[in-house]
Amino acid sequence: MSTDPRLPVPATSGLSRRGFLGLAAAGTVALGAGPLAAQPAAAAPRPLRPLRFALVTDTHINVDVPARQTTMAAVYAAVAAEGVEFALHCGDVTDTGQAAEYEAYLATIPPALQGKVHHVPGNHETRWDASAKRLVEDYLGVAEPFVAGGLRFLGLDPTMVTQEPAHFTPDVLRGLERELERAERAGTPVVLYLHHPVGGINYYADNQHRLLETIEGYDVRALLAGHVHAERVSRFNGVTELTFQAVRNSPTYYLGEVVDLPATGWVLRFTAVTGSAGGTVTRVRYADVPLTGSRPGAHSPAGVQVGHTGAGRARLEVRAGGAPLVRAEFQPYPEALFGQTGTGSWRPLAAAGAGLWAAEADVSALTPGPHKVQVRSLYADGAWHEDVRVLTVPDNGQGARLVWDLELKDPVQAGVAQAAGYAVVATTSGEVVALDVDAKRRHRPWRRLLGPVYRQPGVDLAGRTLFVPATDWGLVALDAATGVTRWRVDRADPVFATPTSAVVDGREAVFFAAASTLYAVAAADGSPLWEAGLGGNFTGRAACDGARVYAGSGDGAMHAFDARTGLRLWTYTTRTGTANALQLYGPWDDRVELLDHGLVLCSTVAASYALDRATGEERWRSTGSSMYPPALVVEGARQRVLLIQERGATTLVDAAGGAAVWRATLPFPTFNSGAVRRGGAAWVLGVNGQLARLGLADGQVDAQRQLGTAYCFSSPALMGDVLVAGDQDGVVRGVLLP
Repeated sequence: MSTDPRLPVPATSGLSRRGFLGLAAAGTVALGAGPLAAQPAAAAPRPLRPLRFALVTDTHINVDVPARQTTMAAVYAAVAAEGVEFALHCGDVTDTGQAAEYEAYLATIPPALQGKVHHVPGNHETRWDASAKRLVEDYLGVAEPFVAGGLRFLGLDPTMVTQEPAHFTPDVLRGLERELERAERAGTPVVLYLHHPVGGINYYADNQHRLLETIEGYDVRALLAGHVHAERVSRFNGVTELTFQAVRNSPTYYLGEVVDLPATGWVLRFTAVTGSAGGTVTRVRYADVPLTGSRPGAHSPAGVQVGHTGAGRARLEVRAGGAPLVRAEFQPYPEALFGQTGTGSWRPLAAAGAGLWAAEADVSALTPGPHKVQVRSLYADGAWHEDVRVLTVPDNGQGARLVWDLELKDPVQAGVAQAAGYAVVATTSGEVVALDVDAKRRHRPWRRLLGPVYRQPGVDLAGRTLFVPATDWGLVALDAATGVTRWRVDRADPVFATPTSAVVDGREAVFFAAASTLYAVAAADGSPLWEAGLGGNFTGRAACDGARVYAGSGDGAMHAFDARTGLRLWTYTTRTGTANALQLYGPWDDRVELLDHGLVLCSTVAASYALDRATGEERWRSTGSSMYPPALVVEGARQRVLLIQERGATTLVDAAGGAAVWRATLPFPTFNSGAVRRGGAAWVLGVNGQLARLGLADGQVDAQRQLGTAYCFSSPALMGDVLVAGDQDGVVRGVLLP
């Protein structure tokens, strides 16, 4: 830790010099697996008062690494010895969000802290979560607002199920605004805590500016976050953001204290407390957050404007507010960053007199469509104010063209299905909508409200029935023409995988996974045929050739089952090692593809494998993380497979032997959304909302259009000449392809 501007603090109060590792031997008891009791919100203004609490983050409990549980138990024992009123945990409690990991974590909490630890989930709780956050809620509860020391503590959860970064949904922002209004009426300063940091160099949330816009004007003093496993202090938009060291890396917790300083008034002070194997306990002052008076960075410009002026140019203007600007700068939002940090490529605005700063920018390199532009206003106290404006680059008369859009309430994370001549989209709140589309319009013939949908609905072989996987524990069969329910089957676990159907012994069957079980039901009425254990969770799509069913799993293996009986026929291991390694590197989210020459294609984040359908023997493999962007099978004189890696590296391989035909690199990352084929090209939708044409003959990439500014995980569908795609803002677009 650096010691500037922090000062050493004597290691006295509450901790013995035996250190954390010695304290761990005192023993712990398991905390019951249930939600924490919510503390009542303040009903009237409360003055600030002295307060002591603790903060930990990024513990990454892993049952295969017992040293982490030992460290966590020692840390919590030390926290309990401090006599704190409560503790905050800023997420990544576990490594992969498995039940055994939650149970191991809860066993580290001593009796003195039971019911006093407030959790928000991290991406490691939700990235591999086929329960759709039910495990998080069952084991850790929901972060309820509470008041302590005259402060209102609000926990935020912008994590996305089965995705790495963050997105602030309308529900999260509306709930936050309601709590900010309550705090405003009560006169209590607000402390926000969450997992992903925002602002500055952080690009972990595609719409982090929405959070900053929501808290603008409210007395939000601190934003506390984990994720980066490091200490960083940033002061912007009127808040002080602090990130913290991970317990996974060292036995460290942070003591938070509300104290009244004679010179500056009330502050929220954080001290880092770290133990060592030798018994030494080190305390280092980390940061002070002012709780009264003006907030560092509580400046905002009077106006920020960005507009396209034609001929590939844009004009940016910033008009200073109450405080003079030291500098103003801007950059096109780094759209290729996905869940990462970046220093950016900032360009200055020039002082234009009377508090006006302005610049003319060449934006000819931007594709047609909406693009975010970041504008940063910097002040003399070292703080800054961030603003985001959308710059729409007009169509150039060539390439893909937006012809219509539809705004739904919640994210469209499931892939777009095609049935009965309709494009069918589904949201994470369970809205299922059929769209009759053409090159000029879209029409909604029917709409249903089911359980939350995260994966693409399946379609029967006749194209008349939709099989919708709902995480409220059911698979729902809908008449594709009317939306009327034909049948529904409920299972003990959420259905979080794309169904597939095939004819087996003259009868069509539907195959789908719920958690770690693969099910087969009759397509006509949903009657059960068989079920088989997968050994781990599966959220992808199985494949069936009529004789065998092929499915991946979080147990690090690909499995083949008899399509008539469900008897396991063979298993191909893609990864060996610990339970976490099997989950991370197994085919748990693979959309399995049948290939010619008696092969089946299985993909992980390490490689794609062509296996013999009858024996499971490996015929060829192609290295690279090609599981999340689904493979595209290209039929022609010779069958080929388009493998798109999550960070954009792309290979067209020969399906028979796996030889590379060509290699290319897309200008964006791609996760789950993937590609559709039209003629001699693949149209690829990036996670950043950019659409590109990829020539299948030569691998030439032509960036065509920016569809939106939100993350895209939904696989698009091609309806004639119109590509239909949805995004995390809940916007569905129709794009006419050239």
